[in-house]
Amino acid sequence: VAVLYYRVPRSATKPWMLCANPRQPLADATAAFKSLRSDADTGSIVMVGFSAGGHLAAHYSTTCSGNTCPTGVLLHFPWLETGAKVACGEAGKPYAHNPLVPTDGSQGCFPTALVTQNTPPTIVYHASGDSISLVTWSIAYVAALELAGVKHAYYEVPGGGHYLGAFSAVVAVSD
Repeated sequence: VAVLYYRVPRSATKPWMLCANPRQPLADATAAFKSLRSDADTGSIVMVGFSAGGHLAAHYSTTCSGNTCPTGVLLHFPWLETGAKVACGEAGKPYAHNPLVPTDGSQGCFPTALVTQNTPPTIVYHASGDSISLVTWSIAYVAALELAGVKHAYYEVPGGGHYLGAFSAVVAVSD
């Protein structure tokens, strides 16, 4: 088991604002995969992410290449808002200086728009009661996986919130 600590510093004056260069978390994930793959005993690597970490896992797995890609992805209540403003900006507002947000109107850092047939197999868990990361975002991501022909599974846990809920409920939907 390896844990990735990635850069997402907060604003000193506005604690609700995330102010990371959006390339930094992707670079951190790439460096981690290169390090893990350099170990001769490394087999399959599954990337797991929760909330903003779910955004990183989804974004990374749709943009990685070669042996720096995970074998599979497990997303728990991922933040997949259109425009992927989690990288840098006040919640719900675009960040004008984000180098990964294209000015041509495309969705350069929106994982749902970046899914291709090369995206690793993915499992998504989401609690129906989550009012922070919306279930509709996960459903749209799963639809993109389906459209691209990517092996996937989606499990919606009844109730809960911005967490999965009781472990027994997670097990019940996973059977």
